[in-house]
Amino acid sequence: METLLKEMAANRVTQFSPSPYETGQYLRVSGRAGTTDSQVAYLLKTQRSDGLWGADGFELVPTLGAIAGLASLSDAAVRPGVADALSRACRRLWDLASSEEGLAALPDTVASELITPALIDGNREVLRRYSPAGPERDFPQPPRARPEFWRKLAGLIAAGQPIPKKLWHSLEVFHPLPSAFAGTVAAAEDGAVTCSPAATAAWVAAVGPEVGRGSLAYLDEVEGRYDGAIPMGSSMTFFELLWVLVPVLKYFPEIRVPNELITELTDAFGETGIGGGPGLPPDGDDTSYLMLAMEMRGSVTDPAVLMKFWEDDHFISYKAEQTASETVNAHAIEYLSRVRLRRGVQEYARTEDVCVDWLIAQQTTEGCWYDKWHISPYYATHACVEALLFSGKKTKTVVDSVERARTWLLRSQQEDGGWGIRKTTQEETAYAVLALDCFVSNDPGRADEAAKAITLANGVLSGQDEETPPLWMGKDLYTPYRIVDTVESCGRVVAARY
Repeated sequence: METLLKEMAANRVTQFSPSPYETGQYLRVSGRAGTTDSQVAYLLKTQRSDGLWGADGFELVPTLGAIAGLASLSDAAVRPGVADALSRACRRLWDLASSEEGLAALPDTVASELITPALIDGNREVLRRYSPAGPERDFPQPPRARPEFWRKLAGLIAAGQPIPKKLWHSLEVFHPLPSAFAGTVAAAEDGAVTCSPAATAAWVAAVGPEVGRGSLAYLDEVEGRYDGAIPMGSSMTFFELLWVLVPVLKYFPEIRVPNELITELTDAFGETGIGGGPGLPPDGDDTSYLMLAMEMRGSVTDPAVLMKFWEDDHFISYKAEQTASETVNAHAIEYLSRVRLRRGVQEYARTEDVCVDWLIAQQTTEGCWYDKWHISPYYATHACVEALLFSGKKTKTVVDSVERARTWLLRSQQEDGGWGIRKTTQEETAYAVLALDCFVSNDPGRADEAAKAITLANGVLSGQDEETPPLWMGKDLYTPYRIVDTVESCGRVVAARY
């Protein structure tokens, strides 16, 4: 872990996996011909055998993004492999739309309710070309899509009016941007527009290379990172660092964290909190995790900053979000509990209790939790179990909740000793091990079953890891490599004790 921290201090470029959605959209909006061939090659290589892109259940957004990129090529009809890729993708989408079940509801990936209607509209002609009902039929909108909201925003943009800053992260869906609206948008110091390569490329295309010259180096770096394939959410440096830092403070307390990394975070932290990276608005998750890290390092923080994200009975990530996040609230509970237990601050005890009740109400009947930032229940369940046990609350509601979670974790272990929603992964196994270790630490008298399960997981965590599947939810599913490496390292060090 010390090597990873030193590497992060020396190289502040985030390490997120490339994305079919972001690559397709970037290909469509950027107008930068230098990496066109490699981006096309990436999209053709990552197309599934059934014609779609992305993981099962999350296909629509990346597939529509890839179609948009490939269809935008001036030589799409003759470029090797492209016409066939478009045909297979569109025909498979129509198969799904025409089935008895119809299109599934959109998963809660970032801005999917806007991205999907925008791309269905933008891909209208190519989709019509393959319609089994004839070329006059438009592709249907899936449940949870909000075409009326997308049109409202598009109208504001056409009139040169500003839109909420958090929506800048998906500016590519409004390409081409009118110059009057583009003037209401600004890139961050690193050259990115809200940490999104595709949004940045759309903005630069609107303002021109002279105004957007500060973003050109950023786009050059993004294009070169994975040989032209474009990562989603690039330059979310604060998020990446915090999700490495907090586990290191918990499981590797002897490691010295480079001062420049701490300074980077504290300099970016203000009265309204902190966002995931330069240019992103503050959010409840990064804010709670940074304040938790500061408290763990001995600093005194003001919970009033986090309370700016309190809404009725839970904490929010952003204003006007569609779905609340269980892990945002778990991180907030852990922070407030630490303030209460470490410094005796009782002012926010009632908020903490209400938030605990809200979190338990989100638990499934099986005993696990799900979250909108990660598709695996092991990520969310670990965060919730850790927060509830760390709080020290012994009410019947809390005790029953963590016991249901404990039972679910033990029952869901696979024969190879690991855990995973589709197959065993080291990342998900690490979350399960860390959660079970919390039970052992908090109730040593009932440690036998949890300890045995952790012991069985040693083989998975110490073995050769296959390529980590994308489990994290942004506009597309992605893998934040450094964060996953950190979680797996924590799992290994804990499992090795058993």
